[in-house]
Amino acid sequence: AGAVYSLVSFHSMLLGSINSRVVLWRQAEKKDGGEVLQEVCHFEAGILALHLKAMDDLIVVGDLMYSAQLLRFNEESSTLQELARDPTNSWPTAVEMASEDLLLCADDSHNIFALSPSKDPVHPSLERIGQFHTGEFVNRLQRTSLNNRPVDVDNGIVCHEIEQPPAEQVLWASVDG
Repeated sequence: AGAVYSLVSFHSMLLGSINSRVVLWRQAEKKDGGEVLQEVCHFEAGILALHLKAMDDLIVVGDLMYSAQLLRFNEESSTLQELARDPTNSWPTAVEMASEDLLLCADDSHNIFALSPSKDPVHPSLERIGQFHTGEFVNRLQRTSLNNRPVDVDNGIVCHEIEQPPAEQVLWASVDG
């Protein structure tokens, strides 16, 4: 029991963070014909798992004091496994997965930093590969696309003949707008 901080749709199930736990539930039928959420598995994330984002079978967890962790859901064993974590302490205010190899975090010091899983199988970690200071308290990172029409980048012309999906972007929102 505890406070729910984040809920995310994940593989036709519900992924949530409750205090320090990341929990995955599925909808199950009760004997009386009703429905209930049944726990599939859980993972103890750290101090307080505030933020969750998912992509395919990967989950990024933003913990109040332990920065970010990368988890993988193993469907065969119905378990959440830690793949890597950021060894530095930061207080994330938002997280997002730009791709399977690129995680973005905003922190309470008004920074956005990029993390990537290390290639070291002995000491897996999330390595900081970039950072910039926003000057604003970022409280939301969101993967999305604002433009549904491809654009010729060199000339700035909308190209109707290009048959490709729009590139996803990551937008951030702050307390300043």
